Formats: sequence, C-alpha cells, structure tokens
Amino acid sequence: MKLKKSFYYIFFIVILSTISSCSTTKYVPKDQYLLKTVKIKAAIPDVNNEELKSYLRQTPNNTVLGFWPIKLGFYNAAGEDSTKWRNQWLRRIGEPPVIYDSLKTIYGCDELQKVIFNKGYLNAEVTSKVAKNEKKKHAKVTYTIEEGEPYRLRNYFITIPDSLALKTINQRANLSLNQAIYLILTALMKRESKLLRFCATKGTIISAKNYCFSTSIVH
Repeated sequence: MKLKKSFYYIFFIVILSTISSCSTTKYVPKDQYLLKTVKIKAAIPDVNNEELKSYLRQTPNNTVLGFWPIKLGFYNAAGEDSTKWRNQWLRRIGEPPVIYDSLKTIYGCDELQKVIFNKGYLNAEVTSKVAKNEKKKHAKVTYTIEEGEPYRLRNYFITIPDSLALKTINQRANLSLNQAIYLILTALMKRESKLLRFCATKGTIISAKNYCFSTSIVH
C-alpha cells in the first residue's frame, strides 16, 4: 500500500516538473500570440469588473492561485504523437492555449457596451488596447470603459386597450417601481413580466400585442 502511494507521489512530482519546464507557447502557431491576460478598467458603482469578464468572447487559460495555468501546462507536456496513451491523457485533462483573436476583442467591446448600456449608461464608450510581446509570443488585452453619467427613470406609462386590465395594473404599478432609480432595462423587462403575472392571478389574460410600456428618461 505504501509502495503504491509512493509511486503516485513520484509520478505526480514528475508530471509537475515536466509541466513547469514546458514553454506556455509550445503549441502557439507562428506569428500568433498566447492570450496572457485580460483586464477591464472601469469604476462603475455596483458593477464588479471581474463579473464583466463573463461577457467577453475570449479570456486567458484557467489558472491556479491566480497565476499558474496548470491545465495549459498539462496540454503542453503532451508530445505530438497522438497515438501514445500518455499524450492522449495529458491533452484530455489539459487545456489548449487560448490564441489571441483581434475579432473577438472587437466583439468583447460590443458586449461590454451593451452591458453598460443596460445599466443606464447610455453614452458609455468602451475601447481596447493590445500589448504584444514578440519575443514571448504573449498578448495582453486591456478594456477601458468610460461610462459617463447614468440616465435616470423620470416617468413611465402603461397603455392597454382593456380598461379592466389597465385598472388592475394601475392598482399595482406604483408599489415597487420608484422614480429616479437607475434606468436598468433588464429590471424593466422583469417589471413587465411581473405585471402580466399579477393580471393573470386576477383572472385577466393579456396578449403581448395588447400592451406597451413607454418610459421617459432624464440625464
């Protein structure tokens, strides 16, 4: 039993040593770059910059302890002969290198723009900057968000041809939506669904084509 544990321990040490000695760009094609880091520079209230990364089309390889791309290391430790069991296993548990894609960076700017827009920052601007290291074959991407001033909800109106349904909704409409809240479009959509569900509980069924929500906003 002890011999078996010792074998696994030695095997693990050998694998880690192999991973550490492998170049992170071993399988990065010529004239291309490993996406090393992605940063988002923004100072928007109630918005976590790390959460914004989930909207990006491309992020670096997963890391352990915030700096060690161990899965990439497993992948790079594999040889080119795909018929060997060792190489197959290392590639299966590993992760191929994330190759920097300029088009995905452009898409990333668009996605961040949409997210910030939905937070009420209608005039926000998102730009990106790429720093390439020719020698190390690394690319570092930085997104900068200039959010500007948020817009606020000033007023809203509900119009439904059915007078009974309109009366039912108006009894409920002012209970939870206050004036001067941040204009969050996703919250408005949830608001619509909430009002429709409320009408359904009162026996009033409203077709989507029979109602509209209009808002007036102020900077």
